[in-house]
Amino acid sequence: MASTYTGNTGLEKIGSGEQAGSWGTTTNTNFDIIDDALNGVLEITVSGNITLTTSEGILSNGHHKVILLIDNVSGAFNVTIAPNDVQKLYFIKNTTDQIATVLQGGGTGTTVTLAAGTSGIVYADGTGSNANVGTISTDLLGDTSPQLGGSLDVNGKLIKFGDAGTAGTDDTLEFGASDDMQLYHDGTNSFLANKTGALKIATETSGIAVTIGHTTSETTIADNATITGTANVGGNLTLGANVVAASALTLDCAADITLDAGGGDILFKDDDTLIATLSNTSSDFVITTGVQDKDFIIKGDDGGGSVTALTIDMSAAGAATFNNDVTAFSDRRLKTDINPITNALPKVMQMQGVYYKRNDIENGREQVGVIAQEMEAIVPEVVLTADDEMQTKSVDYGKLCAVLIESIKELKAEIDELKKS
Repeated sequence: MASTYTGNTGLEKIGSGEQAGSWGTTTNTNFDIIDDALNGVLEITVSGNITLTTSEGILSNGHHKVILLIDNVSGAFNVTIAPNDVQKLYFIKNTTDQIATVLQGGGTGTTVTLAAGTSGIVYADGTGSNANVGTISTDLLGDTSPQLGGSLDVNGKLIKFGDAGTAGTDDTLEFGASDDMQLYHDGTNSFLANKTGALKIATETSGIAVTIGHTTSETTIADNATITGTANVGGNLTLGANVVAASALTLDCAADITLDAGGGDILFKDDDTLIATLSNTSSDFVITTGVQDKDFIIKGDDGGGSVTALTIDMSAAGAATFNNDVTAFSDRRLKTDINPITNALPKVMQMQGVYYKRNDIENGREQVGVIAQEMEAIVPEVVLTADDEMQTKSVDYGKLCAVLIESIKELKAEIDELKKS
């Protein structure tokens, strides 16, 4: 019976009575073919299209397991697996700087493209003129659901990601059943995005230290911040929105503490109720109480006891009550051009005391005083005109005492003169 050959490797199956005198040579050739098919590495210098041929009964380049394509080619080239009816499996490494296309049969079957500098596990199905060539991927990016059977050891190497256009796109590291946390870089900024629940940084030891900042030691909080313990900031702290502390919030700074409100107002609240406002109005510093008809009170410590130094009654249009004496500037050492007041009595005789009610206060009580416009014509030194829209006028009643003193002295002199006559 005549010899036959295996369909894919080309080993000779020696028939009865065949290979007389050549049995050993044929057997050894078969072993060499088996050795190349299992472990053979063939380096091919590529100068154009090449063919990997599996010959029957003799050694050929198509028998080798690993094919190394060496660069000596100026353009893309084909690697043809022949003949088209053999099933083959190759490890091919394309070290050229050109594209290699692996095919079999030359018909409508699929082919495999190996880019310059890449490798692939390539198989051919040996179905004839329309035979197909495919790859067995070892690329994790090509596997939509790669799994680890144990721990991942990177062997001291880096795991690198590129820039992600937005969260959830390629080059995003995601955690959680529903992509609950994402870590990525968009080309400009780095993001740790938390989509559900709270973002917590915890440790099983005695505490945790988190340093946020860069070379300028500046931390920016653009949204709500909840502080449940003590937060120490070594540099500048910029708060973009609300800061909520679970207990007390202490600002302890070795230098100045600056409150800079771009809107012009600094608000003081108690459980979301506005208590007072510090404002910048036309460069004036304004303190406004926020609760209707509630007093503005200044308190202090006098020898270990609490005292109310000043009460400004907002329900009475700002009537002020001092706890003790109210004095005004009067030191002789700080005065110059001192001259006595003359003709005080005629001035007093022009003055008129009146009863009145404030028309800007609802249900205002009756009061006594003078009219500022009248006093301005008599003693302008005691009248002050405010820098407001109405140019409201006020009277310094304390300064009127000096005029009254001199008028009494003048009146006394007249009485003494009358007594002489």
